[in-house]
Amino acid sequence: MRGKYSTGLARLATAVQQWQRNGMRKVAFLHVPNTAGTTLYKVIEANMGPIALYPARSSPEVHERFGNNFVDFLAKVEAANGSERDALLADFRAHPAVGGHIGSAIFPYLDDAHFVFTSLREPGDRLVSWYFHYVHPDNPEKCSARSGNRPRG
Repeated sequence: MRGKYSTGLARLATAVQQWQRNGMRKVAFLHVPNTAGTTLYKVIEANMGPIALYPARSSPEVHERFGNNFVDFLAKVEAANGSERDALLADFRAHPAVGGHIGSAIFPYLDDAHFVFTSLREPGDRLVSWYFHYVHPDNPEKCSARSGNRPRG
């Protein structure tokens, strides 16, 4: 199993670099919980910088500007008026990396330049990932569903 995930991550890192070379400068990652999101966020952050709407991979400045998550962002948009709202939306659309536990509701806030994607995982691996997330909530590195982490029974 480990090889399958390593190969996939290497392909993702290569894909992000190719997107950038081909002029695609913005991504939006719609994170389905327990589907290798932590690893994907690391690849995105390493190649594109802080990720808006995902505090674990954001910077204080990005977090302050857009909020902690999509609900916070919507509250900021609603609270802003006129030119302040327009500037917030323009900054958000210009940000190179957006991600989080968000769905299609984010689409109106993106522009055509965003490459929007998600990651899916085999259900058994997702269940193991969920289990380890709650056993080791303070250590996301142990949340992986790699075969070495699977409980034996």
